[in-house]
Amino acid sequence: MKLGIMGGTFNPIHNGHLAIARMAADELGLDEALFLPDGEPPHKAAGELASGVSRFNMTALAVWGHAGFSVSDMEILRGGTTYTIDTLTEIGKIRPGASLFYIVGADALFTVGRWKDTERIATLCQLAAAARPGQDIRSVKAQAENLERAHGYAVRLLSGTGPDVSSTEIRRRASSGESGATPREVADYIAQHGLYGAPLHPMTLRLKQTLSPHRLSHTLSVAETAVHLAARFGENPCQAHLAGMLHDCAKGLDAPALLRLIRAGGVPADELELSMPALLHAPAGAVLAREEYRVGDEAVLSAIRWHTTGRRNMTKLEKIIYLADMIEPEREDFPGLSEIRALALKDLDRAVSLAAARSAAYVAEQGRTLHPNTMELAREYHD
Repeated sequence: MKLGIMGGTFNPIHNGHLAIARMAADELGLDEALFLPDGEPPHKAAGELASGVSRFNMTALAVWGHAGFSVSDMEILRGGTTYTIDTLTEIGKIRPGASLFYIVGADALFTVGRWKDTERIATLCQLAAAARPGQDIRSVKAQAENLERAHGYAVRLLSGTGPDVSSTEIRRRASSGESGATPREVADYIAQHGLYGAPLHPMTLRLKQTLSPHRLSHTLSVAETAVHLAARFGENPCQAHLAGMLHDCAKGLDAPALLRLIRAGGVPADELELSMPALLHAPAGAVLAREEYRVGDEAVLSAIRWHTTGRRNMTKLEKIIYLADMIEPEREDFPGLSEIRALALKDLDRAVSLAAARSAAYVAEQGRTLHPNTMELAREYHD
């Protein structure tokens, strides 16, 4: 197969990146274009970057729904400084026999000779370069020929140019409350999480008014974790982010208000839930998300509904929100948390089951009544 690799900081990803990847896919006949957000690139100061998870999440949101596009967190999870040679070597092991095309802006051709182990890189991939608008094509072609002579590279120059847009300009616009040049989902994510100094999105502002600072911070962290999990397991990251943002939207209400929502909203709650205020925010949250946040996606509403107790035969989205709520980075440590987090990167079903088992053990330790749904979920992948 022909695999295109689109690396970059994606700080943030924008429409120009997508256009270049599509151009490369069409001109080179790629079977897949794989986007790889950098972990800690050697040429960028850490202070200039959004977090690795945020940049990965924005990329996942941007490529969702584009045929032949995918995203990997390989470099984000690796840790340490990111080098192209390490990534290409790892991809070669995962995709043996694939023809690799490393997609770059033409400006990068003038730095390739200084890349770590550049001669080895030349043996692992071809370069596919897109010129920027107004760039001197003759100098680009001359540099491509020089790379072939000096380092053995095969360079394919793409026929078109990428749009005249930069991540620096997009960050400047974001800080002023402007949007444009990014997919709508990316612009919303930037505003919802206040990245690059952007004014907060109305949804985040509303949550800020009803939730404690600690609960709001937890909510944003769950939403980030949910997008990451969705991208890893092939689920819609847009749905995961929305469900993560609103999973605790009813948490700031008192028990009488929660009961009123449930009874008026038509989301059934069983007798045990009705007798335990700590469980009421989940069904009430599904009502609040539908009525006040205008969420009409039943899959998202169901994920909000079941994020606390879980249940047997959960959808993948429901599992992702249930798990993200437990493993988000700000969650206070408890016995078994590191094991659940590690498993969550490999096996969603077993990670959810282990999380439910740990939740059941905690409730038992507290001498409280455990909802049977949680115990059934804990046993689902151990039966």
